[in-house]
Amino acid sequence: MLSGPGVRLRGVSVGRSLGPLTREGPTMGGFMDKAKEFADEHDEQVDQGIEKAGDFADDKTGGKYSEQIDRGVDTAQERTGEGDTQP
Repeated sequence: MLSGPGVRLRGVSVGRSLGPLTREGPTMGGFMDKAKEFADEHDEQVDQGIEKAGDFADDKTGGKYSEQIDRGVDTAQERTGEGDTQP
């Protein structure tokens, strides 16, 4: 498979020879739609995952960026599903 910026090309097999290259459309659209649907349907689990990721980042940075990480976690939780479900 050949790759380019934002466009993937793949060879189409025609018999034993490699046929002309065809363009494939963007593949992220469907993935992003499913991710948004999941986030809406499972808001509490998504918020818990975001919280865990924030705790991990805070631990790895030794608490040096706690305020920034907390703001990022809060913002991410507000933008997923119906909002922050964490106390």
